[in-house]
Parts: sequence; structure tokens; C-alpha cells
Amino acid sequence: MANSKKYMLIELPNNSIPEIINQVISKLREHSITVIIAHPERNLTFLNDPKELNRLARQGALYQVTSSSINGFFGKQIADFSLAMLRRGFVTTIASETHGITSDQHYHLVDAYSIANKLIGEGKTNIIKQNAVRIVKGEPVDGTT
Repeated sequence: MANSKKYMLIELPNNSIPEIINQVISKLREHSITVIIAHPERNLTFLNDPKELNRLARQGALYQVTSSSINGFFGKQIADFSLAMLRRGFVTTIASETHGITSDQHYHLVDAYSIANKLIGEGKTNIIKQNAVRIVKGEPVDGTT
């Protein structure tokens, strides 16, 4: 990501977690690359078995939650799961998931940060914001959220 060669954003299928993900995470870690899983809150396997978050986190995977998920754009179940991820410290960063200037995605990043502030406090929300900067710079993230 951002030419830092320290992080790789991976998007999983919405319905499953491929068995090969463990090998992918391990192989990338051998090359000092940390996997960031995009919008895990919208993956049915994570939704149905949240312990899978633990399994991949133990392997070193980080999680990037979409602001629209926090804001309820994808429905109550995904919003609730996103908030649970925030409360439990699984969220490394929050992203808008806007794919371009013409995107009509309702990302409302500021609103998601406001919700996070109320839920986990301003200090932890600021860590999540700074983690995005750290990732772009290729610096280690702060995992204290």
C-alpha cells in the first residue's frame, strides 16, 4: 500500500474465507508484509463465526472496517458487527472505501469517526486515524485499540 511495501490490502470473498488465506498471510509475513483485510464486517464467515477474527489476527492480519458499515449503510447486522469489532479492539483503521471521485458510495468517514468517538473514546479513535497515516508511511501501527 502506498508503495511502502509493508502492508497489503486484501479483499476476501463476501461469502467465505478461502483456505489459502493462512498460507498467504504466512508467506507475506516472511517478506515483512502485513495483511490488512478490507471490510471483514461484510464477510459471512466472520459474521457467523466471529472467532475467525481471532484466528487471522493471531497470524498477524489487521482489519480495516468501512465507514459505511459503521454508519448502517449496509444494514443493522453489519453495523452491529462493526461496532462490536470496534469495542473489542479489532479495528486497525476505518476507510471510506470510495473507489474514485465519481463514486456514489455513501462513505461519510467523519460520521463513522464520530460514532467511534462515542463508542470507544476520542483517544482510541485518534489511534485508528493515525494508523491510516502509519500504514501509508510504512510505519508500524498502534494496536492498543
